[in-house]
Amino acid sequence: MPLRDTPRRWGSLTRLLHWSVAALILTLIALGWLAHLAPLSPAKITLFYWHKSLGMLALALVLIRLGWRAGNRAPPLPSDLPAWEPLVARATHVFLYVLIVLMPVSGWLINSAAGIPFKIFWVLPLPAIAPVSETLEHAFELVHLATFWALAVVLLGHVAAALRHHFLLRNGILLRMLPFVRNPERR
Repeated sequence: MPLRDTPRRWGSLTRLLHWSVAALILTLIALGWLAHLAPLSPAKITLFYWHKSLGMLALALVLIRLGWRAGNRAPPLPSDLPAWEPLVARATHVFLYVLIVLMPVSGWLINSAAGIPFKIFWVLPLPAIAPVSETLEHAFELVHLATFWALAVVLLGHVAAALRHHFLLRNGILLRMLPFVRNPERR
């Protein structure tokens, strides 16, 4: 498996980063909801601690992915797609990246405005990036929640498009991103 992206498929590093961030996002959603719904307790604090630490890991991985993507050309889309589809695909990916970066940054801003000292995975201190302010904390919570819902909608569209390409159009686009597929040729 080549490390770099090729005209036929995404490279192994791109796929690793894609699926790692996808798994982290699903984990973060679960941890965030569990922590939000839990009564105030040590378990709730632990859930939020994992949510914040994994959120910072997701931010780091998506920034690495963006840097990697800048130096690697994406495999081209099939030439028989309607002209609007590549435009929508590009816009969706840009929007996904913006939301995936905004999500942990808004969480970081919440934590900073709350004045809560935090160490990523109990080791690496996370500096405050906003002044302590209850008003700002609530504003950043609204941004975090709105970003979550926008991300959920865009992710569902992304998954639906991948499944459409795989099951309806049968054009191999999904296979190019799957980790254990050797030869993602058009079916």
